[in-house]
Amino acid sequence: MSQQNSNEGARFAAGCVVLASLWSGCGAEPVEAKKEDPALVELRAELERQRAEFEGREQELLLLLSAAQAELAQAEEARLSREREWLAWTNAISTLAPEGGVEVPDFEVELDEEELETLSPEASPLEEPRDEARLARSEEIERSLRTLLRLEWVDGLALLEAGLLSDQGWTGPCVFRLINSEGRAIGSVSAERLYLEGSVTGRTLTLVLEEGYERRAGDLLPFEGTEAGERRGGERRIVLVRTDPRPWMDAMPELFREQAPAPSLEGTLKSHEELRRGVNRLLSEDAAGGRWRLDSFEGVGDTGLKGVELVDLDEEGKVRRHLFADHMRVERRESGVVLVLNDGVQMRGGRKTPFLEGRYRIFLPQALHPAWEEAGVLAPFAERAAEAGTQEPDER
Repeated sequence: MSQQNSNEGARFAAGCVVLASLWSGCGAEPVEAKKEDPALVELRAELERQRAEFEGREQELLLLLSAAQAELAQAEEARLSREREWLAWTNAISTLAPEGGVEVPDFEVELDEEELETLSPEASPLEEPRDEARLARSEEIERSLRTLLRLEWVDGLALLEAGLLSDQGWTGPCVFRLINSEGRAIGSVSAERLYLEGSVTGRTLTLVLEEGYERRAGDLLPFEGTEAGERRGGERRIVLVRTDPRPWMDAMPELFREQAPAPSLEGTLKSHEELRRGVNRLLSEDAAGGRWRLDSFEGVGDTGLKGVELVDLDEEGKVRRHLFADHMRVERRESGVVLVLNDGVQMRGGRKTPFLEGRYRIFLPQALHPAWEEAGVLAPFAERAAEAGTQEPDER
C-alpha cells in the first residue's frame, strides 16, 4: 500500500512540474519575429510591379484583338453581301426575263484613282516587253566581270550584281561586296552605272562607277563629288595595274570607253626624273620602321600627281607591297604632311585590294613644308581637302 502511495506521489509531483513550466511559458515575452531580407522584399515588390504591368499589357492586347476580330467579321460580312448581290444579278441576267425588274447593285470601288487608271483600256502596260537578247547579253557580261575579277586576284571586291546593259555603253545598277584580308564581308559598293577604261600600252584596267555610294559598318558614304544632301552621286574609279585589258575588251567591248590621255609635265620647272628623285629623297627622310618609294608617275595634274605607283619597303629595303593610285596629292598638316591617294589598289603577293572609300593616306610626321614646296609637289595643291581618308592609314 505504501509502495502504491509513493508511486502516485511521484506522478503528482511530475505533473506539477509540467504545469509550472507551461504556466511560466504562457507568461513569457513573445519571441520577436525574424526580420525579412531587404533584397527579398525588393524582389517581391518588383515582381508585383511586373505583374501589374503585364496585366495591363494583356488587357490592351485583348482589346486590340477584339477590335481586329470585329473588323474582320465586318469585312467578311461585306464580302458575303457583295457576293449575294452579284449572284442575284447573274441569276437575273441568265433568265433574261424583262419582267424580273432586277436592280443593278452599286458595287463600292475600293481602288484609288491611280490604280483605276491602270485598269483603263487606254492605259499603257505596266511592264515593257522583255528584250530577251539584251537580258542574255547582260548575264554574259555579269559572268565575264565576275570571272575576270577573280582571275586578276582582286580579293577585296566581289561582284554581286551587274545590272542591265545599256545602249550608252554601261551596265547597271551594280553591287559589289567589300571583303577584308581575312575573307570577311565588311560592306558593299553600289552604283547606278559601270563602264571600263583600258590601256594596252600601260597595262591598266579601270572600273569606273558613277552615281553610287559605299556602305560600311552601317554608314552610307557617297562617292567623292556627290552634291550635299544627296545619298548617292559622284564617281569612284578602281584602277587595276599590271593588268592586260585585252581579255576584258574581247569579253565586254560594249563597256569600254576611250581613256583620257596621260597628263604631261608642261608648266613645271623640273623634268619627270628630277621630280621623282626629289620626292624619293623627301620620302627617305621619314623612314621610321621602313620607307616609301615613288617608283613611277604619269604626269602632273591640277591638284597632284597622276598615275602613281608607290612601293612600301621594310627596314632592310625589301618590298612589302605596292600602292597604285589614279591620283595623289600632298596636303599640309601642322606637323608634317600627308599623302592622299585616290582611286587605287594595294597589291601584295599578286593580290589586289581596292582602297576602302576609294582613298588611302600616308602620314609623314617629320616632313618639312619648305622642302616639299621646293620639290614642287606641295605649293600648287597645298589646300587641305575636306574629305576623310581610309580608316587604316599608314602612319610612318
